Amino acid sequence: MYNPQLDTFLRVADAGSFSKAAEEMYITPTAVIKQINLLEGNLGVMLFIRTHRGLHLTEAGKAFYQEAQYIVEYIKGTVPMIYNEICLRQMKFILDERNTFGMKFACRRMGDRDG
Repeated sequence: MYNPQLDTFLRVADAGSFSKAAEEMYITPTAVIKQINLLEGNLGVMLFIRTHRGLHLTEAGKAFYQEAQYIVEYIKGTVPMIYNEICLRQMKFILDERNTFGMKFACRRMGDRDG
């Protein structure tokens, strides 16, 4: 469901370089470049103008940046919500009022593990 290439794209765009983004992500610059190249290949457009002074977004990159931000934030918010809903539905026992908070907290924590 979640595409790490989108997150990599956003980090590179914000950092302005492959190496700075790689450092922030604790991966190699080569891995970052590979992800960006795959993303550009899948989209069929160049997202960055590469110069010796750094990277700049193309017009397509600028448009894609806005959409990628929305997609990443939407997924990060949706996945925990779904885990919470599943957790609550799977609870088959009845809890009294004192334990309701504990059940909801436990479900939230389960949802946080991937979010």
